Amino acid sequence: MKKIIKLSGIIALTVLVWFSLIGCGDGAGSGNGDLPIKTIKWEVGKDGFRQFYSNDIKNYDYYFYYLMENNNNTYEIDCKKMNGSQIYGYGMVFGASNTGTDNYYYLIITCDGYYRISKVSDGQRTTVCDWTETTAVKPGYNNLNNLKVVTSGTSYIVFINGIQVYNFTDEGVFGSRIGFYAAVGTEEYEDFPNRPVDVRFMKK
Repeated sequence: MKKIIKLSGIIALTVLVWFSLIGCGDGAGSGNGDLPIKTIKWEVGKDGFRQFYSNDIKNYDYYFYYLMENNNNTYEIDCKKMNGSQIYGYGMVFGASNTGTDNYYYLIITCDGYYRISKVSDGQRTTVCDWTETTAVKPGYNNLNNLKVVTSGTSYIVFINGIQVYNFTDEGVFGSRIGFYAAVGTEEYEDFPNRPVDVRFMKK
């Protein structure tokens, strides 16, 4: 009996030390107090996805995007958010001007199941479709979402995971470039450096 009690005590002490060393997290979206401060802008990882990552307070309340050529009338990417605020968006730039960086559209989604479409003209943003909740978005972290916009002339048809969610027309077409978009929240909604914004993208 004494041997059993002694063994139980050793196990309990071992478990206590283990938790003291590693702490307790809540899975995807949780923080890590030992993370170094860094920013990764659009590097391709071993998984083939292009990554935006930052836990630098200099990037609070800002957005980042990356542009590429697109040779047809369909814009399509896969994207997933690994960490960061659930309510700040990530997604796809489309119809961007073939020169310069101040004229484009973007379709972004959030981890809590919303999407928004905006137009940026000469650096000034206007709303095409305000924040709208939809079951088409796969919510949460590390869930792959497919975003697609099909154009025909001045018509735009918007799909999320194969489901049409919106369509609009606009005669002020800029160009044909495609890109990735990641927004970083304010200090109120992010927790740098403990919990970075980490988003992955892949052009289809």
